[in-house]
Amino acid sequence: MSSSIRRSVPLLAVGLVAFALRLHRLAEPLMRWDEGWSVAHASRTWSEVVRIASWEVHPPLFYLLLKPWLALGRNVFVVRFFPVVVSMLAPPLAYRVARRWMGGERLGWLAAALTAVSPALVYYGQVLRMYPLVVICLLLAAWAVLEWLARAGTAVSRRALLGLVLAGLAGLYTLYYAAFALAGLYAYGLWRGQGRRKGLLAAGGATFALYLPWVATAGPGLLERMGQAVPASSRMPVTPWNLAVSVWTGLTFDFGSGGWGALTVLATLVLAAAVARPSRRERWRLLLALIALLVASVGAVVGSGAYFFAPRLLTPAVPFLLLLLAWGLDRLGQRSVWLLAGAAALLACTFYPTASRFVYEKSLEVSGPFDPHEIHRLLHGRARHTDYVFFNELALAGWYELDRVPQEDPQWGYALRWTPIIEPLERITPRVERALERPPQRLWFVLYQGSFGPGAELKVWLDTALFPVSMDWGRDSLVLSYVRPAVPSRLLAPQADFGRPPMIRLEAAETSVRPSPEGALGLALRWRALRGALPDCRIVVQVWDETGAVVAQRDVRPANWERPTSRWNEGEVVEDRHGLLLSAPSTTPLHLAVSVYEEGGAPLPVGGQPFLELGTLEGW
Repeated sequence: MSSSIRRSVPLLAVGLVAFALRLHRLAEPLMRWDEGWSVAHASRTWSEVVRIASWEVHPPLFYLLLKPWLALGRNVFVVRFFPVVVSMLAPPLAYRVARRWMGGERLGWLAAALTAVSPALVYYGQVLRMYPLVVICLLLAAWAVLEWLARAGTAVSRRALLGLVLAGLAGLYTLYYAAFALAGLYAYGLWRGQGRRKGLLAAGGATFALYLPWVATAGPGLLERMGQAVPASSRMPVTPWNLAVSVWTGLTFDFGSGGWGALTVLATLVLAAAVARPSRRERWRLLLALIALLVASVGAVVGSGAYFFAPRLLTPAVPFLLLLLAWGLDRLGQRSVWLLAGAAALLACTFYPTASRFVYEKSLEVSGPFDPHEIHRLLHGRARHTDYVFFNELALAGWYELDRVPQEDPQWGYALRWTPIIEPLERITPRVERALERPPQRLWFVLYQGSFGPGAELKVWLDTALFPVSMDWGRDSLVLSYVRPAVPSRLLAPQADFGRPPMIRLEAAETSVRPSPEGALGLALRWRALRGALPDCRIVVQVWDETGAVVAQRDVRPANWERPTSRWNEGEVVEDRHGLLLSAPSTTPLHLAVSVYEEGGAPLPVGGQPFLELGTLEGW
């Protein structure tokens, strides 16, 4: 049997194990918050993918690669299979890097095996985010640096520098935190490549030059987010010891054994260093993994801030820790195969709770008691295919996109008003105006957390620029619908007082003269409070035909629930808009009326009647 075949058999076995671990329970649990963002982001046009990435906290490469993959299917298993495919490249790459790093067949196999079973890499190999891709980029960059050092003055060395540029660019366009690990690799290369630093510096300069356009595009947004004050409520008292423990726990991904797994990794490395007593040449080579590991870890902590430290930010450092652990196991094996077997068994035992349960629960991702199908369930059957839906958060849009039936459910766009992207209204309003040109029957807006925080300004603009039709709450999201009929309107001045004694005056009303071709009507009312301390009242608008059948009705508090009458001051004027959709066409004239009801009570009389007829409309 040839040596290449002998090497291929263990690597094939490692690959099968890696594939089985990543395929196990792949569709469980439900899609997490950030995974929904990935689906939505990658579902937009190519230019939009890049533009949105320039506003958010991650560069665009992962989303650009995911976009064509989504054509294969829109269910959880299919979309999560993409990170599985990407992460399957890590074990053979780790094998190549380890062999070039220290030499030795067993070290290469150990590095590949650890990469295959690492709880961190299995975990992120199942999550639809960019972390498996950045691991591949950094392993390629490490291999390129080692190849450049080993093949001085040859064409292979020059190709290695080109590979370093490409791998570095791919890493930087995948995850900003990749810059720290790359800095560690360059530092090692500059230190070890004495007399040949110009080539490495040229590679770094080329990488920077090719990355500079993205820095210019996304930099202002990044600097703005970095300059935002951290809320005091988000800050946690962190001691250096606690921070060090958190970093080591995140690096080792020990979230199931109560710290025993992290301790076993540390003990294995310390024992290997004591037993092996590495030579000076070996210590120098160890610095590649040590420097990259240290710089990437410190960069993750400093870049994120201790108040929001997340283990996923340490992913760029994980492959270098695995290289060190593979070296430690290999050196123990050189002393005694029983030492290697014992250390491997202890690692397997201490990490079993994490690897068998925690990894597949995916509880480190933004989750909680949410229902990813809720928005589609609220819209399906109510929103027509010709309508259009805007989301203020891409995670919600991603879940909707997975459930959306193209010929039945409306298309969607975005009006981003929730972290990490809060678009200014000047950027949102042209997008809404373009959607109205189609024209859809209705525009729907799904606002995560409703009008709380950044959503308030958007809802105020919608309520004053369009005509609100409906409002429903999901668990955490407000679902609103609006119309803006493209038909002539007429202005009325009824000067009608409601209540006895008079409480509220309707000073003016502007109504559509007829329904739009889609059956939509717009009604703008201007109320004046005739006294203070009013009871809570509801405004009821109705349209009925000549037979008396009600063909449209809206029953809400004024200003789309935002201005309850109990908060009106005497003399205050309140603008109140209503959108109506007729349930059926009518060739006869339609009657439009408005009434005011005390909540839970009777209508306020107006001119001796329970309602005020504003006039008739042309039939539809």
